[in-house]
Amino acid sequence: MESEAVKQWNSSADDYQRVFKLGQSDYNRAVLAFWREAGLLCPGDRVLDLGCGVGKYGAMLAEAGHAVTLLDISEDMLRHAEKNMAHYKTPWQTLCCDFSALRGDEPLFTERYELVISTMSPAVSGLDDVRKMTALSGRGCFVSRFASWRQPLRDRILETVCGRSAAPFGDPAGDCEALTEAVRAAGYLPRTQIVDYPWCDLRTPEEMADYLLRRSAADALLRPEMRDALVRAAEAEVQTDGFVHDEVLTTVLWLWWTK
Repeated sequence: MESEAVKQWNSSADDYQRVFKLGQSDYNRAVLAFWREAGLLCPGDRVLDLGCGVGKYGAMLAEAGHAVTLLDISEDMLRHAEKNMAHYKTPWQTLCCDFSALRGDEPLFTERYELVISTMSPAVSGLDDVRKMTALSGRGCFVSRFASWRQPLRDRILETVCGRSAAPFGDPAGDCEALTEAVRAAGYLPRTQIVDYPWCDLRTPEEMADYLLRRSAADALLRPEMRDALVRAAEAEVQTDGFVHDEVLTTVLWLWWTK
């Protein structure tokens, strides 16, 4: 039976694919450059991406000549990833499973990767995951997490329609601290850096309404019958190009360690 987490990620897969089609951002390119500058990634390395989504970094790595294994809990994410990776000649594969549920004796653990990454994904969340991640790596590991999140236009629309903004985006600072301590508890030296990561999503009012309904389901802030009100509120925010400009202002923790 499909879990709630899998349902959530499957329902978001098309949104992630739409962003993928926009091309790589300055932030994505900066992450790839950092791996090289920090000595985490060298020519010809094999890379394992935990919680890969639609293959954003897999595509960048394959284009650079790296063999890539893409792992995700969502079949719909991986279907997009396979389409996005199809034209690359370097070796790649996808695996659909829950990394946190693996015990360490599965076939995945007979492979070795120079670099293991998990970017903006809950696939790695605690000490056991850090230990498993490190066991798969021959050189080092990299994890990124949101450290803070602001989405002003989203909150304006929600306050117009239902009188309050969305629930906080988890506990980003606490999650970052806990993950850093997990690396230290596993016996490795955690190295960290906080970077800015702003972006702007362009949506029609109807797309904005559907996005808000999906993303606000967890705290029961919105109901399907509110869609028309959301569309009207989003229409008031349309710019001259015909789209709602949904600006997202975040900071991100980069956390890495070597063996």
